[in-house]
Amino acid sequence: MVYAVATFAGGRHGVKAIHVRRGRRIADQTFSHSELPALVYALYTGLKKDSIEKPGGSPGIGAGNYDEHTAYRHANMLVQLRFEADYGPTDAVEPYGTAEADGWLRVAKNLTQDLEGIL
Repeated sequence: MVYAVATFAGGRHGVKAIHVRRGRRIADQTFSHSELPALVYALYTGLKKDSIEKPGGSPGIGAGNYDEHTAYRHANMLVQLRFEADYGPTDAVEPYGTAEADGWLRVAKNLTQDLEGIL
């Protein structure tokens, strides 16, 4: 959900990421999951970060659930959790307990609420 809202907000505000295609650097609005933390940061601040070369016209998130640094860290952790769930080796069917899963769902909900505020 965070990814969907962030990419929609990025598209609406003209945020662009740099990608290399056929040896050329292209700025476009095709965001990968690994670019989510930088996209969230750009939407929170209106500034460039990592592969986000053009931060667009985001007004920024002034009084949200998180500041831009915390939002960046949380978005990064959500991406890492997604990668671990998809590709990580584990013996457990459900490697996270209820309390931990609830905590990350709460983080995702808070990030989504903040991002919806700039739509």
